[in-house]
Amino acid sequence: MVNPVAFVVLLENLLPTSPDCNDEWVSGVVVENPFLEAKGRAKRHPEWVPDMVTDSAYFICALRSWHTLDHPKSVYELWDFESAWTSDALVVRAMADWPDEPDDAATPP
Repeated sequence: MVNPVAFVVLLENLLPTSPDCNDEWVSGVVVENPFLEAKGRAKRHPEWVPDMVTDSAYFICALRSWHTLDHPKSVYELWDFESAWTSDALVVRAMADWPDEPDDAATPP
């Protein structure tokens, strides 16, 4: 489980398919890095997490499903984590989602 410290918001009116809608859609969350190393001590992390990731304070996670800003979810989960090395850097893609909540059925997709 991860708790967002900020939301990545996309204004619906920026999408060419819905020029009249002004809903703000949450397409990502910023979370504290659950694998962050403590100062001077190595923190255990899963083998699939690259060592360099333990130095970053935050992850910017894409959301697997979007929701409107006025309907935040009570909890988010780290859903997927991919990483790859380029010739110069480590590229990481974190994905989050939330478990079903009672009000999800009433919210249109």
